[in-house]
Amino acid sequence: KPNLKICLVGDENVGKTTLINSFILESFMEVTQKVLPEVTIPAEFGNQICTTRIIDTHDDGKNGKTQMNMEIRIADAIVIVYSVDRFDTFLNIRMKWIPLINQLRGSNKPPIIIVGNKLDLHQVEFDANKSQIEETIQYFRSTYPNTIQWVECSAKTLENLPDLLYSAQTSVFFPERVLYNREENKMTEGCEKALKRIFKLCDHDNDGSLSEEEINYFQTKCGHESMTSDEIQNIQQFVLSKIPDGVDSNGFTEKVHANILWTSLRAFQYDDDLNLLDEYLHPQINVPPQHNTVLSASGNAFFKALFEKYDSDSDGILSSPDLVSLFSTTPRIPWEIGFEKHFNTDKDSNLTLSGFLSLWNLQTYDDYKVTLEYLAYFGSQTEQNNLDMIGFSKSRELDIKNGQFSRNIVNCYVFGEEAVGKTTFLNTFIGKTFSHLYNPTSNDSFRVCGHLLKNKYLILNEFVGDKIPATELKNKADLVCLLYDVNSDQSFKFIENIYNQIKQNQLNIPILFIKTKTNNATTGGSGSSHTDSKVIESFFKSNKNFTPKEFSISSSNSIYHEMMETIINSTYNVPAKQENNNLAKYLLIAGGIAGVGFIITKYVLKK
Repeated sequence: KPNLKICLVGDENVGKTTLINSFILESFMEVTQKVLPEVTIPAEFGNQICTTRIIDTHDDGKNGKTQMNMEIRIADAIVIVYSVDRFDTFLNIRMKWIPLINQLRGSNKPPIIIVGNKLDLHQVEFDANKSQIEETIQYFRSTYPNTIQWVECSAKTLENLPDLLYSAQTSVFFPERVLYNREENKMTEGCEKALKRIFKLCDHDNDGSLSEEEINYFQTKCGHESMTSDEIQNIQQFVLSKIPDGVDSNGFTEKVHANILWTSLRAFQYDDDLNLLDEYLHPQINVPPQHNTVLSASGNAFFKALFEKYDSDSDGILSSPDLVSLFSTTPRIPWEIGFEKHFNTDKDSNLTLSGFLSLWNLQTYDDYKVTLEYLAYFGSQTEQNNLDMIGFSKSRELDIKNGQFSRNIVNCYVFGEEAVGKTTFLNTFIGKTFSHLYNPTSNDSFRVCGHLLKNKYLILNEFVGDKIPATELKNKADLVCLLYDVNSDQSFKFIENIYNQIKQNQLNIPILFIKTKTNNATTGGSGSSHTDSKVIESFFKSNKNFTPKEFSISSSNSIYHEMMETIINSTYNVPAKQENNNLAKYLLIAGGIAGVGFIITKYVLKK
């Protein structure tokens, strides 16, 4: 908070004005005026610099009461002063002052500091009522929904006077109510959840204990100096004497972490309501025009390390329990059930590292705000660190303009009549075996994302329907793939209609024709190759720029390589069939998961 407003209330002649005056002067002086003007104290508190404003009030039943009520409504903390030599002024706290605060503040109850002034007056009445005062204070603490603190001091001798300001500041800066339930005498659910998350983020090797290295990571994260081994061992011995299961052979266990409160909570970006700070979850980012958002190198490295931390048996697979553990520091898994089917997995649909990185690259491409939010949940240290993990990839238009292929993600749309093999085409790309293919219904649109060699990713979008999404293609498509069954003129007429729509809309997008089911094709005789029908033959005679490619699940094919070659050549305006040109030639070598990795080597040929 940039400043803190403290309002003093209480019965007449309990010493409110004198308390303020003595605190300012650091000495006692008789005060004749009834109300002091607002006092502003520039002060450093903890690691924060905070201006403290102290408001004196006077209840005269007229204008003073109106002003007092207004100050009560907006104060950060309220100090109720009574005189230790007048028990009736204490009784009025319960009868008058707390009911007034409840009435004026509604559900937004401020912390209250009850201050017994004139401690220098050791009256018989004070001693006789001490136990009742203590019981009443305990009653206030158990029934009031915010913090109640109790201080006894003397404006005359200055005894405990600094505690007044300290108590008011701590009650605001370190609100107890969100940490501890006094009625149930236990930590709140929100506090326990937050501390468990902090423990998990510090437990880098995910073994359920904090080693010396991990304890010192926590120390420095909270702004403290690292501790020596001897210091940590001394603390461990103390913890063991209080919490038998607070230390195991690997270090401190989760049981201990409940003792660490606001310093650690704030270091890990929690606000006063135990929610992560909005600027940490949602930092602002300006995406340049004609650019897409992608994971940067540091972003990919972060998610790779996250995968390895939660891969419990180091087998390169995230099992279901691993996935639950990984998302335990977040509110929820942000995708619908079955999201794994769109990425590379093992036969039991458990994500591989390649699939996990593809998932987060696709998420960043689609909606980087979700990625930024989950980077925070996963423990990225600051909003600036989060922003550094988001990079920008030029659009196809900018690549063409600059004459250089620079995209980290390419986005391809796959069209074809029902049953030509579009879904199989997508599944094969992400390494799904035939027996484990995902088969959507005819009304579903399927989408996959796969990892190319190094930092390249390919998105394949299966499109259902015979009408193209012209605006979407114009803004997002890097390539259009038109699939047809070599045995069906009808399937070819379907994609010919798609092709004509692309031409009619003047969409400058590279197109690749792909024939499927060649294994089942009718041949021209024993051992001869498949012969195209007159419909297909006529089209390619009229459109000589296109040479159909072949896809077959039963054979090792290079179709995905040829798709990338088409995208790259279109960036340099190189015709797909051109060879030995003076612009560029690309050698594409398969590699990586499921035959979808590439090494793209550019050879510039001399004339």
